[in-house]
Amino acid sequence: MKTISVRGTGRASRLPDCVELSFTVRRVNADCAAAATEVNERAQALTAEYNKLFPDALRTTAYDVSVEYANVNENGVMRQKQVGYACRQNFRLSIVYTKERLSAALAVLRDTEAELSLRFTVKDIAALRGQALAAACRDAEEKARIIADSCGCRLGQIVAVRYGTPEVFPAAPLRMNDRAVAAFASAGAEIAADEVRAEDCVEIERELL
Repeated sequence: MKTISVRGTGRASRLPDCVELSFTVRRVNADCAAAATEVNERAQALTAEYNKLFPDALRTTAYDVSVEYANVNENGVMRQKQVGYACRQNFRLSIVYTKERLSAALAVLRDTEAELSLRFTVKDIAALRGQALAAACRDAEEKARIIADSCGCRLGQIVAVRYGTPEVFPAAPLRMNDRAVAAFASAGAEIAADEVRAEDCVEIERELL
């Protein structure tokens, strides 16, 4: 039995409908308990503000306390000296994306000393992957027909299908420090979010008649 094996590649993309804001509240104090209290107070204030805008959308992703050091010149020799404790609480806010909702979310962080990362995505990733896979099957079918016609043959039944590994390429994260966040929120700047892309592949083996 003569067969032909063809690999198809499919791509799909769509504009994002969700946005994730990841940020950290960090405080340093000579007293460990005081640093934790300061972070907790700010975290409670942020949670209260976000719950008014986006109920139950804010989540804590990490919390840690570490020793904070600073370079100190002692008789002409630079040494690291403990200056206190750094307490950090990491947050993620996932919301439906519109320019107005994003602006409102950023406005809450205007006076927060925190680095921010924005990541645009789509809620239904499975549907996007499905579109890419369907495109990969069509691509394999088209290639197989072209090759069969060029060889003076007809395509028969499918003998085997070998599936690849799907990939999703979200728009690259946009990172801002605390000054950039404040300037962005105050100026009401706009972001044109890039598309979220998916790619898939499939190998189909067909009979040649």
